[in-house]
Amino acid sequence: MNSIRKKMMKFNSSNEKKQFYKYDPRPDLKQDHQYWKLLLKEAEKRNLTIYNSLHGFRCIGATLQIKDNKIKLISKTNYWNSAKEWNNYRNEFLLPYKEEISALFNHIKELLQ
Repeated sequence: MNSIRKKMMKFNSSNEKKQFYKYDPRPDLKQDHQYWKLLLKEAEKRNLTIYNSLHGFRCIGATLQIKDNKIKLISKTNYWNSAKEWNNYRNEFLLPYKEEISALFNHIKELLQ
């Protein structure tokens, strides 16, 4: 059993941990922790599929970057074997919700101003 699977199994058995990590499963990544807390709270209210997908990407180590007054989801992790693999997962789990995610990002950007 790989280490990510072990962590997921352990996480699924603890309600206390679920609540702690509900809005940012990676508080160790401090540079964008506050952005994720806002993003995942709002995503949960709007669309659970989007919430689950974004939560999963964050678990793996994706980060949010604000640049040129835009929020971008960035893969700064060794989880993906290649940029092509990152793009394949992004295309499968996020791009079908591109407009909704863009609206979420804009909402978060407004909250931060």
